[in-house]
Amino acid sequence: TGLSWATPTNTPRAPRPSRPTTAVVPSATHRPATTSTEPPPAIRAPTAPRREPDHREGTKPSRIPSTGGTDDARLIPLLACLIELLPWLKQWHNEPDASYDGLAMGDYFEGFINEEARQLNKTIPEIKAWTPPARAGGRRHTTASK
Repeated sequence: TGLSWATPTNTPRAPRPSRPTTAVVPSATHRPATTSTEPPPAIRAPTAPRREPDHREGTKPSRIPSTGGTDDARLIPLLACLIELLPWLKQWHNEPDASYDGLAMGDYFEGFINEEARQLNKTIPEIKAWTPPARAGGRRHTTASK
């Protein structure tokens, strides 16, 4: 039987014993209590004035160049990856989607890949044959001579 540190909410609590009350006698140094919840001015931390963002400042520049389009070197690797995922997409997520006018997502991406390949003047087998470039020389692993 384990003891719980928390008191159940449905258990009635015993009334607290009353404490003797003491009268407060005003004196010359007595200051009336304030009802403010703010700390006294000497304790309050200084804050900088709040400034709203200006729409003309824009956002921080992205590390990824914003090239895009058919001249972008990242397009063929992206299409190659989509081609690899297409059978899985058609198998598991090819039901008609009402938000795409009843078009199935597998069929949608198949059309997208075909259209992008046509604009690049490439065939699907050419895009599937893409391989990442060879890595530049890395660390040389040397064996310790004995």
